[in-house]
Amino acid sequence: MTDIIKKRIEEDIPGYYKQKRGMTQKETIIFNKKIIRLKKESERIKIELSDKTDIELNLELLLSDDYDDEYNTELDLDLLSDGCDDKYDIDPTITRKEFEEECEKRGIYEEFINKIKQVTQKKGYKRGNVQLVILNGGTCKMPRIREEVAKLFDIQTFSDKKFNPLNAVVKRAAYLAYLKQENRISPEVIYDIVPTPIGIELEGEKFEILIEDGETLPTKGITKRYYTTYDNQTTIQFNVYKGFGKYVNSPEMEYITTLHIDGIPNGKAGEQIIDFTIKVNQNGMMELSASVVGSDVKGDLIVSIDLSKESDEITKLIKHFQTFY
Repeated sequence: MTDIIKKRIEEDIPGYYKQKRGMTQKETIIFNKKIIRLKKESERIKIELSDKTDIELNLELLLSDDYDDEYNTELDLDLLSDGCDDKYDIDPTITRKEFEEECEKRGIYEEFINKIKQVTQKKGYKRGNVQLVILNGGTCKMPRIREEVAKLFDIQTFSDKKFNPLNAVVKRAAYLAYLKQENRISPEVIYDIVPTPIGIELEGEKFEILIEDGETLPTKGITKRYYTTYDNQTTIQFNVYKGFGKYVNSPEMEYITTLHIDGIPNGKAGEQIIDFTIKVNQNGMMELSASVVGSDVKGDLIVSIDLSKESDEITKLIKHFQTFY
């Protein structure tokens, strides 16, 4: 939505949202204020287009000269528009069709539906077997999203008419927290999940996923069989990582720990077999074990892993709420 509004404004005021090199402190403040107002207006437009087919931009807000009383700074539209005429003929109307076309172009709908399919397939849900769908969050108010979900599950009604989808999750979380504090709820009612895939490093720094993201705790024990890769190999190590990358050296990957196994009997490459098992228990402790088939050689390791959101993701969320709320 921000790109749609920026394009609409810059058709009449070229460079209005372009950050220039060597900006003074006042110019930087002006620019940052413009971006904040743009984001706020984008958020408002997105929300209102869920119920309306078109909405008008608040041009008075977007083009206001009153940017910061502390610095007594006013915006000179002539300077920022490179000499454009003072009379701007900006079309203030944004339509739902424009917004949906932009979402389509960016693959947002496809990504949204694919994620739902991924989750439902993991849990074994099939088309026609789902009787009730609860839609939560602002995205689920978008008509196109509702249409896609209805087609996916072959249903026409949703339960969110009985409650506010914008605060349903937080209200339920607060209610469960209250019940838990009062010891009026069984711990089994609330399920923690593995937020990112967990696996090991293979040859060539490739990442093999053993525990998928979205698995509920405790996870099932996953056992994979591996073989020695060279003659008379007496040791092997399993480097454990988490993340969404295809290679362990990707920026989004995070190293967790290493399980070492020593004392593998001598033999030709591929002759010795090692069974490696991994699981995460209810308390978020990762349990690793490995054993050489046909011998007494084995090893195990228990480590604590952080299943919370990454710190940079939390920082982004905090900045988002500080900007809009």
